[in-house]
Amino acid sequence: MQKHSQLGLWITTVLLLMVFLNYRHHHKSLEIQRPSITNPSPLYIDNSTIQNQIDKLYNNTSYNRSKFISDCEKELRQHPMLSDAQVYCNTQGDLYSVVTQKIPIARVVDKLDYYICENGSRMPLSQITTARVPMVYNIAYTEIPKLFPLLERIHSEPFLKQQIVSILQHGSNTYHLQLRDYSFIVILGSLDKMSSKLANFKAFYTKLVEDKIENRYQYINLNYSNQVVCTLK
Repeated sequence: MQKHSQLGLWITTVLLLMVFLNYRHHHKSLEIQRPSITNPSPLYIDNSTIQNQIDKLYNNTSYNRSKFISDCEKELRQHPMLSDAQVYCNTQGDLYSVVTQKIPIARVVDKLDYYICENGSRMPLSQITTARVPMVYNIAYTEIPKLFPLLERIHSEPFLKQQIVSILQHGSNTYHLQLRDYSFIVILGSLDKMSSKLANFKAFYTKLVEDKIENRYQYINLNYSNQVVCTLK
């Protein structure tokens, strides 16, 4: 009987110790390390802003470690400048955060300008960096999904990304493009057959530059099947 009592006491002691150590592990104070940004060039949000958000959440909660890490990760992922976040802690209590910035591909001119990022979501302007992306005029946020294929195409193709500086919507389904190096306006028309129209423009542009006649024209109209129609100045 005495042996059983001693065994029971030993088991109880071990269980209590495990509970204590587990509680201590989950409620031990954390050392918040400097956040890491996976795509820092250019920088649209700085480390101090991210760290301040983590500190604010940490100081305003009494969560245990696991819940704080989960909530912190969720909070960072909801930040309008970030597309992803990973938060984790090592056994010494060091808290690490790794975040990925949204990448703007266009800037919409509105009462309060904003960016459209790579996944089509809205992104506020940065206080530390101005993105070199096309300006979009005369378009509502609800119309962005319709325009987004063109924004993606411009962002992904070096020639278009270098040359197109603004997009202006005329009416509900007609778009004009302005170039960086030349004053003529490119009338894209609707987004129907967009790839074919842009391919025609690229070939025509190359010919204009080769012949050194690019300054003769006021409008380059792509809104016709398999042809480019030019209007002289």
